[in-house]
Amino acid sequence: MFIDGNNWYHSLKQISVDSYALDYRKVARKLLMDSRELTGIRYYIGEILSNITLIHQQKARLKNLHTQQVHISLGRIEKIPVSSKNNPLATKINQIIERDGTRIPDDIRQELTQLTREKIFTYTEKQVDVRIAVDLVSMAQRDEYDVAYLLSADGDFVPAVEEARRWNKKVFAVSASQGGRLSNAVDSFIKIPSSDWFHGCYK
Repeated sequence: MFIDGNNWYHSLKQISVDSYALDYRKVARKLLMDSRELTGIRYYIGEILSNITLIHQQKARLKNLHTQQVHISLGRIEKIPVSSKNNPLATKINQIIERDGTRIPDDIRQELTQLTREKIFTYTEKQVDVRIAVDLVSMAQRDEYDVAYLLSADGDFVPAVEEARRWNKKVFAVSASQGGRLSNAVDSFIKIPSSDWFHGCYK
């Protein structure tokens, strides 16, 4: 079972399920329906390094996964500047200034204009998807699994899924989100309809 931690977390959030409250051995058993032998659970996530509170929170969550004998694979989280053109708040302020500029006092207009030039940042995961794709394919080549359960709805995995299937492996994707391109590439896309699906899957 390959878990795309961030994608899976946000997918389950849509149906009010805390992905970190789950017992993944129980989740796996439900997916496998006792018809297959579970050989491993792998969890992929970007490592938080910049916020002390979030660092401690992530460490506690990962420790909990370790106790479930889940293999953790860490990528990194990168801080990236957002240009003013891609900042919706800056765009909105500029629209207001353009529309109502003559009614806004000069000093306030200058402050608002300065705000639109302030640098803001977003955070994005790096190396996580690559690690999943590499493991999915290399483990298929080494014949380390017959069936992969990919807990994600990310269409970026389509090439890796297609390659794993070329090695005669079955790949099922699982998510509460719509599968999009991924659903067309896998052997089956398991859409989780609601939080009720996880009955009996909590720690």
